[in-house]
Amino acid sequence: MATVAAISTAFQTIISAGFPLTARVYAEQPDTVAPTLGKAVIFPLIEDGNIAETPTTEMSIWHIVVLTAPESIGYANGQKAINAWLNATGNLSLKRVIEADQTMGGVIHTNNCPRCLDRGLIEVGGQSYWGAKLEVEVWAS
Repeated sequence: MATVAAISTAFQTIISAGFPLTARVYAEQPDTVAPTLGKAVIFPLIEDGNIAETPTTEMSIWHIVVLTAPESIGYANGQKAINAWLNATGNLSLKRVIEADQTMGGVIHTNNCPRCLDRGLIEVGGQSYWGAKLEVEVWAS
């Protein structure tokens, strides 16, 4: 049965493989983040959502955070940076990369990314960044 740590690491592995040059990916929220227009920061928000300590075969909801740039780049540039990551297809589609490996390397049974949450400014560590949370439904194996 998959643990929270195993699922977090699986997210980190598949997202890192999908975006080797355009993102820094973590298995959990890092102490400090520094996204730039050229390199996003992505991590699962473990304390947010519906995640049991040891997920069962039932569905749990995970929130994958993508931070694209500091607040200082302004609204228009911030929205443009977020859009690329939230498209259903394309080079920077976070949904496409997560759903491409349904079992996340055999760690889970299947996953689905039904929607985006909290698109816009997201505060992490007292700083605001342009980003979003992607909701991922995970059925553990």
